[in-house]
Amino acid sequence: LDTIFNVTVFASDMAGDGTPRNEVGRTDAPQIPNAPTIVMAFYDVSANVITVMWQAPSPTASCTANIINYIITVMDQNSPANITVSPDMTSVDISELASDGTSIVTNEQYTITVSASSEAGSSGPSGPVIVNTFILQNCVVTSPSVGTV
Repeated sequence: LDTIFNVTVFASDMAGDGTPRNEVGRTDAPQIPNAPTIVMAFYDVSANVITVMWQAPSPTASCTANIINYIITVMDQNSPANITVSPDMTSVDISELASDGTSIVTNEQYTITVSASSEAGSSGPSGPVIVNTFILQNCVVTSPSVGTV
């Protein structure tokens, strides 16, 4: 948030004090950014990765925060994993959920959110998106018969 301050300045010499002059100033302190918006999230079964794409938060008159990174939170049945990426990124492929190499697993449901961080703190999370890594086994797809005319 901005800090607004008032300063009164006047000159003084042997002849006396000058007319006070009021000045209003403000400092632009770091601001907490608005939340990003997830545009798309999907599971690529052949690569075993979840791809998440988001839109950077739009600056508003009240918030022009300088984003220093994004935090993607991936929640499975067990616990959340946070993945931090640089501010110039708006998509990420997730293949591991933790530094210990925990991989994305099939037949799981993941809830994903994205937050933006600035020097002042982190935004609230984006709206959650659910990605399922369910694989259908022995699935045969047939097309309908085409009649002759």
